[in-house]
Amino acid sequence: MKKASPAQSRPDARIPGLVEDEAFRFDATLEFDRAELNQLRDIWKQKAAARGFATRADFDARTMKPFMRNVSILDVVAQPDGTRRYRYRFFGSSIVEVFGEQTGHFIEEFIPPDKMARWTAGHDLVVLSGRPLRFRIAYNSPHINYLSSESLVLPLGDEQGTIVMLLCCIYFGPKRTP
Repeated sequence: MKKASPAQSRPDARIPGLVEDEAFRFDATLEFDRAELNQLRDIWKQKAAARGFATRADFDARTMKPFMRNVSILDVVAQPDGTRRYRYRFFGSSIVEVFGEQTGHFIEEFIPPDKMARWTAGHDLVVLSGRPLRFRIAYNSPHINYLSSESLVLPLGDEQGTIVMLLCCIYFGPKRTP
């Protein structure tokens, strides 16, 4: 029997209201346009199958090599009030090309304040559910308003299954017109 992650069994966990619009979408179908994201999804499912969750140790350099340019790893930093902050532990080089180097920074240090609710809600949902999520973004910021992206956000637990990190893999492309 598959063990539920501690995040899934917490009755007091507050699920955030998702903030979506035409430029920012979440979904849990995990059917990606990019083959690489489907491949990483399958690796995560295989690693998580035995315990019901995957850990950072499950993703060694050999496993991650094909994805490293497009990966970010975030620490989940619990706050005294029950909310979470997200600090970048690693920021892949293709992401650096778009956003600049953010390793060691908290997400709110470079995401505009008016966009934070949607970013936090998506990350919180992954942490609280213990399940991966797909993000599709059409960027509206002036310096990257020509880009869109598709990404996979994966929860990573500690040995007890508490979600302590997020592994994100993102691929950029030209902005799609509706």
